[in-house]
Amino acid sequence: MKIRFLSNTHIRRSPDTSQSPVGYVYEGSEIEVLPRVIPGMDVRGNNHWYKDSQKNWYYWSGRTEIVEPDPGQPVEPTPPDYPDYPVFERMTSMLDEEDIPPGETRSVPPFETLQMIEEGFQTALTEARRNTGTTEEAQPIERRLQPEPIPPQRVLNTGPAQALNWGVTQHRLKEDWWETRQLTGAGIRVALLSTGANHQHPDLSNIVTHYTHAGSSPEDINGLGTQAAVVCAGTGQQLYGVAPQAQLLIGKIGAQDHSIRPEGLIEGLKWAIEAEADIIAMLVDFPVLKPGEIEQLNALVKQARAADIFLLAPVGTSENKKPENRYPARLQDVFSVGAHREQGERCSFSARSYQLDLLAPGEGLQTSGPDASIVQNTKSVSIATAYTAGFAALVCQYLKQQNRNNRATAISNLLQETVNKDKLLNAAKNVDYGYGLLYPQAVLKNLN
Repeated sequence: MKIRFLSNTHIRRSPDTSQSPVGYVYEGSEIEVLPRVIPGMDVRGNNHWYKDSQKNWYYWSGRTEIVEPDPGQPVEPTPPDYPDYPVFERMTSMLDEEDIPPGETRSVPPFETLQMIEEGFQTALTEARRNTGTTEEAQPIERRLQPEPIPPQRVLNTGPAQALNWGVTQHRLKEDWWETRQLTGAGIRVALLSTGANHQHPDLSNIVTHYTHAGSSPEDINGLGTQAAVVCAGTGQQLYGVAPQAQLLIGKIGAQDHSIRPEGLIEGLKWAIEAEADIIAMLVDFPVLKPGEIEQLNALVKQARAADIFLLAPVGTSENKKPENRYPARLQDVFSVGAHREQGERCSFSARSYQLDLLAPGEGLQTSGPDASIVQNTKSVSIATAYTAGFAALVCQYLKQQNRNNRATAISNLLQETVNKDKLLNAAKNVDYGYGLLYPQAVLKNLN
């Protein structure tokens, strides 16, 4: 049986909206499904779901229509011994994050409970197949098994030149990436973990979801988070970011950048992974962590990379001559970013480190604070990291369009292999510049 999707819809690994989706299907897509409805989680009074005929994926029937056979023909009824899926009576069940009222969060059972329910459901499903003569075995589905298709985007109509900071103009992002190649970050989800962001900011209408640690207010009272978000993906009402059509996931993990605690980073990273970010920028650095905190972060980093998420973090702020290795930038599979000035010299506040991968624009970039006022002279390795996250979104969009797997590794390799080494005394990686300066023109040539 073939169905058509009437709107963008989540793909689920089970008919349970509390679990993270596998991916997305876009409006107008048509897919072959089994010719029967499956009882599952009740969504808006409808508990009917369809199962993909080729994969163990499920789709809520409320956003579909039957294409084949003739819609007038009845769908095969569900076998009487087909397992019913449990419904949580006290759980808020909504299909999309945007349906959740502001200020409310989705209530879900503990992970162990969901895992137990999932295992029980798969066992009952297998038994039902045997009883109905179906031999197909249930197979676990890995998140992001297939790259999601990127929907067509409108051509970016850039405004006046003053809306572009030097990091955009120097690397010809507008001409070579946005206009010529139509690479604007469209369809890419970038999570920024910092001090939050002003959701009413004119350049941040692309914020699609947010997280606030420890129940504090979501407002950005510090300003760093908003500035970083504008540099990364400002939409151009006042200023353009590097990836103006990327989707922003804003995680407030502390009120002030200097007062963020490790537990805030850990919980924020968990949220960003579950929110299915493609790129996660952890805009914080810790000189030391407790062994248990390092262990938790390492486990989350491995989980993120297994889900093909590109992780990056600032090398740290320090003027010490002795190299420093700070967390989380020093962790394996976390890309470490330092800052350079417009002329290419390393910023004096950008820490020296053996783990440093490259330097990116981090001083003198035009950006904007929570009150939407223009900030002219930002100096921050976190801003350099947000810039790099935006550029990674452009590369990630291209890789998705090419149906590339292992995108996180590909982004990391591309950025390292295409750096500008003009400021290096020799070609080897060093503690001041890492591999060199971020070099978008060379990346584009490599993609070509």
